[in-house]
Amino acid sequence: MKIKYLSFLTLFALFSCNDDDKEKSVDVYISNGKLQCQDNAIPINTTKSYLTDAGIEFSEQSCGIINAVYPAVCGGGTGQVHIYSISKDDINSATNIGFTEASTLEDGYQSTDCDSL
Repeated sequence: MKIKYLSFLTLFALFSCNDDDKEKSVDVYISNGKLQCQDNAIPINTTKSYLTDAGIEFSEQSCGIINAVYPAVCGGGTGQVHIYSISKDDINSATNIGFTEASTLEDGYQSTDCDSL
């Protein structure tokens, strides 16, 4: 009988952890600074250091492009961003160093391969 309860508790704990982790994280983004007609993008390792230097841990990192229209003009923006999954507890600290919560993007973003940017 004790084995049945142990099995149930183990399964419950495993499923609970997965749900809790998803609810405790949030995606934030920061521009990579890339401008049209220029080769000036900030490497993802640089923006990653902004978080780590502030003591903010992240579970995932990726690149993306904000779903918005950018006029085709040299020196204009491109909407290229670096995206990180961080703890909800760190959102204020991340915002203070220039990151923005991805859920605030009205039209969202598309994930891309960092090498393709």
